[in-house]
Amino acid sequence: MSRPNKRRSIATPILTAAEFQAQGTSAAAVLSIANLHTGEVAAILRKTAVQLARSTGEHLGRRYRPSNDNCRRAARRAV
Repeated sequence: MSRPNKRRSIATPILTAAEFQAQGTSAAAVLSIANLHTGEVAAILRKTAVQLARSTGEHLGRRYRPSNDNCRRAARRAV
């Protein structure tokens, strides 16, 4: 008898901010990894990225207006 295919959640160890720093991983890379996951794992990785950014002094690069914003701005005219 064959078992039906079920998604198994594999428990992968999550590194700490100090371990990511020792590997040379940036906080932005950790945020990118967090975007691949969902739920609790993603939340833990986001917190780790913030801790890593604080410890290294790196900015996370969250801009007010993203670079891919295609909104047309009002043109300034000389008066």
